[in-house]
Amino acid sequence: MKEIIEKLIGLEIAIASEKGPFDLFALFSTDEESEDRWDLVVSATWIGEEVIQALEYLNSRLRSHLTPQEFSIILKIAPLDVYDWRVRDLQKLVTTEHELKELEGYRFYGFRVQKMYVITCKPQIDERLMRSIWNIILKMWRSSKGNKIIESEAILKELQRKGKKVRDYEMDRILEYLIKAGCIRGPQYVDSSGIREHGAMSITWIDPEWRIPSSISLSA
Repeated sequence: MKEIIEKLIGLEIAIASEKGPFDLFALFSTDEESEDRWDLVVSATWIGEEVIQALEYLNSRLRSHLTPQEFSIILKIAPLDVYDWRVRDLQKLVTTEHELKELEGYRFYGFRVQKMYVITCKPQIDERLMRSIWNIILKMWRSSKGNKIIESEAILKELQRKGKKVRDYEMDRILEYLIKAGCIRGPQYVDSSGIREHGAMSITWIDPEWRIPSSISLSA
């Protein structure tokens, strides 16, 4: 098992570099009587609503990275939304990235998981993108006159004008961080595609004196 875990750590790092970071990447035992039956539980913003394509991609990468015998112990890949309470609860218990941590007897999905190999478990945020977004918000706020409302879609267009690529749900998570940090306020409207692309938010107030901390914590 040690060799398989080492291969999975290397694969997780490679996929994170290519597609984006994982909020959760872990092997869960599925049978108390056997250590040769596992589910690979994954969560990442880049999976988003493209679950089928993501599963096909992950399955292909696993097959190419593991031997047939090693691949056979993974019964299925189980994707979870990054905002799923089960992901967030596990992140409160353990924090790791590209480094193995083992858990035993953890209750997940309403049942007891005999053993868990956790490779990455932490909320992810693109710090450089967040700094770009905050600078755009400040500029728009200071240049606006009268009724100040900044639409998240306008922020996305400015990012794209600057040649920056934005993955699905990245802006939604960054705006959520800024709300929790207390530096912006405003309603989020019901639009699933808008939430995915740019956060679907109308910013109606900001704290122009707020400064991004040198070390970003998603518990803000």
